[in-house]
Amino acid sequence: MVAGLWLAGCGALAPAGDGGLQDAGELDAGQDAGPSDAGHDAGSPRCDAGARLLTPFITEGGRLRVEVRGELHAAQFPDNFRWWPVDGGLEARAAWGSTGHLHAGVRYACNDGEAATELHLAIAPVAWKKLADWGPDAGPSMREHTLFWIPDTAPDTLWLQGGYRPGNYAILKDRWTFDLADAGGWTRQDTLDAGPEATGGRLAPAGVPGEALYFAGAYANDDYRYSLWRWSESRGFSPVPTADEAHAPFGSLGSFARDVTHQRWVSFGGYDGTTMRFDVQGLTLDDAGVAHWEKLSTDGAGPTGRYGFSWAVDDETRSLVVASGGQWPTQSDPVNPATDTWALELGVSPPRWRQLTSTLPTQGWRNGCQALDPDGHRLFVFGGTPDQATSVSELRVLELDPGAERWWTVALPDGPTPRSSCTAVWDARRHRLVLGFGNDLFGAYTDLWALQL
Repeated sequence: MVAGLWLAGCGALAPAGDGGLQDAGELDAGQDAGPSDAGHDAGSPRCDAGARLLTPFITEGGRLRVEVRGELHAAQFPDNFRWWPVDGGLEARAAWGSTGHLHAGVRYACNDGEAATELHLAIAPVAWKKLADWGPDAGPSMREHTLFWIPDTAPDTLWLQGGYRPGNYAILKDRWTFDLADAGGWTRQDTLDAGPEATGGRLAPAGVPGEALYFAGAYANDDYRYSLWRWSESRGFSPVPTADEAHAPFGSLGSFARDVTHQRWVSFGGYDGTTMRFDVQGLTLDDAGVAHWEKLSTDGAGPTGRYGFSWAVDDETRSLVVASGGQWPTQSDPVNPATDTWALELGVSPPRWRQLTSTLPTQGWRNGCQALDPDGHRLFVFGGTPDQATSVSELRVLELDPGAERWWTVALPDGPTPRSSCTAVWDARRHRLVLGFGNDLFGAYTDLWALQL
């Protein structure tokens, strides 16, 4: 039920809860609330155009969008929701723990005067679901730092590539597919070339449907050297020639992101055998498909060098998000995890660092697994170790509302065992995070889980 009542006059009502990203007093600043100027312009929408939910079904903590065909004056949401105006309407963030059928209201002006529309929301709980687990020879063996991806041209197929074998850290080079449509099990793909003999590298869209670029990683016996490959569903992996490989970046457990604005890729962080990288490198491909690297200047002080951090590409803000991660170890702390969160804004030139948060909701971590929910505009992080012995048990969520980024911890029953060095990916067709593998002090895992969002 909506808390509170509509107040007299246009725009006089503040949203319930914490006032959102912008309260109603700011919304109608400079707008005389008298009925005589409530928007009788002949070009204004009629009041029967109203307001409507563009996202009537979301999960708890999710983001909803409301189209308002008129001049937005105020909104009323259940307690603890936040809301803020955007072009053409407003957005709101559901409170964690709010589920079921709820109501909200929007007040707006139009050429018939002013009106209010009641909106009906359906909010589902977030829950874990086990998709599969398997024994020896029924699927990929136990491993850490494996690579997941779901091609945009094959949204029902989860691909897996390589990883480390826990214990002896042997490099695995096998490749498998999993049928996401009916959880039909794993199929080993032996007909394609093995591809990179490295693990801990990163994958980014290649800018061509059905293709991706794989960058960096560590080879056997902690051999850190340059690696860049192109992957396609039909051909598998093929090496990408590089103009000046001797001066190209390399390392493991960093990040690699597609910069759509500038038609390039950027890398940040990772460990290269001697240093924790903190520079930003840019990659372009010429017409012949040859790679060219250059070190990019950035605006603003950025994060420390680190590896094994949680990261994602936020297409909405055109940013690379970086959270926590291991730093150079100290005598008493082998992980020395960072406790901050950053965004590298790729839509500007030069790229600009912006600190999103200076603290975390739990201990810092390295080697968690994460995936971005683009519709809910939030990053989910599971597992990771703060001390090389235990794994963080709480599910962490970073809300990415610009200017109001914040972390939450969410307690969900009946989920996967906390672990580190696991892998996660966003399943867009089924609107969920898919997670699996990894290890802890008690062993390693062969399982797949889904977090429905």
